[in-house]
Amino acid sequence: MKKNMLKVIFFFLIVAVRSFSIIDDEINEIFQIESSKNKELILEQEVRAETFDPVLVRDTYSKRLIDYLYQQLFKIDENGNVENCLLEKSEWKDKTKLYCILKDDIYFYNGDKITAYDVKASIEDFIERSFMNMSYDSIKNVKVINDREFYIILKYPDVTLERALTNPIISIIKRVDGKILGSGIYYVAEEKNKAFLLKKNKYYKEEKYDFESVEVRGELNSYQRILNSMKAHKYITYDLYKEDIEKAKEIGAITDRIKIEQGNIFDIYSLLFGNNYEYSLDEKKAIESIIDRDIETVYPEKMFLKIKGLNENKFKLSKLKKEYSLEKSREIIKKNNLDKRKIEIMCLNTIHSREMANKVIRELEKEGLQVELKIYDLNKFMHKLRSKDYDIAVYNITISSKYLGASLEKILIGDLASEELYDSIGPFISLMKQSKSQDEAFLALDKILSLIYSGRYFIPIEHKETYILGKGEVIQRVKK
Repeated sequence: MKKNMLKVIFFFLIVAVRSFSIIDDEINEIFQIESSKNKELILEQEVRAETFDPVLVRDTYSKRLIDYLYQQLFKIDENGNVENCLLEKSEWKDKTKLYCILKDDIYFYNGDKITAYDVKASIEDFIERSFMNMSYDSIKNVKVINDREFYIILKYPDVTLERALTNPIISIIKRVDGKILGSGIYYVAEEKNKAFLLKKNKYYKEEKYDFESVEVRGELNSYQRILNSMKAHKYITYDLYKEDIEKAKEIGAITDRIKIEQGNIFDIYSLLFGNNYEYSLDEKKAIESIIDRDIETVYPEKMFLKIKGLNENKFKLSKLKKEYSLEKSREIIKKNNLDKRKIEIMCLNTIHSREMANKVIRELEKEGLQVELKIYDLNKFMHKLRSKDYDIAVYNITISSKYLGASLEKILIGDLASEELYDSIGPFISLMKQSKSQDEAFLALDKILSLIYSGRYFIPIEHKETYILGKGEVIQRVKK
């Protein structure tokens, strides 16, 4: 009997020891998972990036991605001032010759040292092939002295050059066997259907980044992005509007640990005109006069408050103008038989785009126009937008307060898809770059966009400020 009791006790002891061992293993596994999660960051934006090749970038979302991958000759500090990035020294020898010396210990993510020859290849390739090279047409060439020293030679003086060279689209890269090598915080380890997986660059030394990997995703639905922020351990979402933040508060997504910051991106919801019907300038102005809007300027006024060093007293934004009364608009519509044809308005399949499109449709239908709404997913919408295969589009044109010149080019090439307009505006861009001060350059830029608006290539309806939402300890360290 005692022997049997001892056997039973011994058996339970073995089971207990094994159980505790299993529990211990499970606890260790949980800690490993949590530790791994702490080193992973998820970044979600409204639209998936199109490319991570800086030469091919023509959208805000790709530019945001490449900001994590590459470095530039200059960068903008937290006070909005331009300072050296890959450069140890830069000095104007005269108004058209910028002398530069590279830092000595800078490397691409494969370990190759960055040289002046890489700078020359990067800049000259960008100028030759980029969709967005108009802001850099002052550059004649790059003259290499040795591995670290070089000159940037200009065709004419350009007060905007150093700030323009902070833009990620003109990064210093190296192309090897079809791969693009950068020197930024991360490199692209894997390209997925809706995301890019980035891994840490071990040669990057500028700032401390704790995350070993970053997944950059695209998610059209802003409410879904808010819900995702509640699930993920380390998470940042871009491209939220004020109403999205209010919704997040309603559903409890905003806690003490969550921080909200204003982004550098502003949206101009606008009407764009495609090639499926040739609207006259009078017809566009008549449509504009029907639509109710609260905004008064082409550019968002709030955007200029974010620009450091701008003299607000000198700067007056160009105004929007409704040319016709409702009676005159009705007269033009009737005379041109616009009320006899069905107008097709397309929009992206997002909550905000659908709401904006329906608002426009209600106001047009109130004046007797026949309107049909076409809602498309991202790929189909962008294909139609770029090929101009549409009648009228409701679209949120994105513009950055950090890179106004590049934003203008993006509007011309990426949004309006008008090379003819792009070429005609070129001389005005050159004049802007020869401005004597940043104030003059911003004034010229506003006038250029006002000139585009005067031809009603686009009709602004509403301005939207964007916000970034994420954990407080994380949001401080991400690119804005």
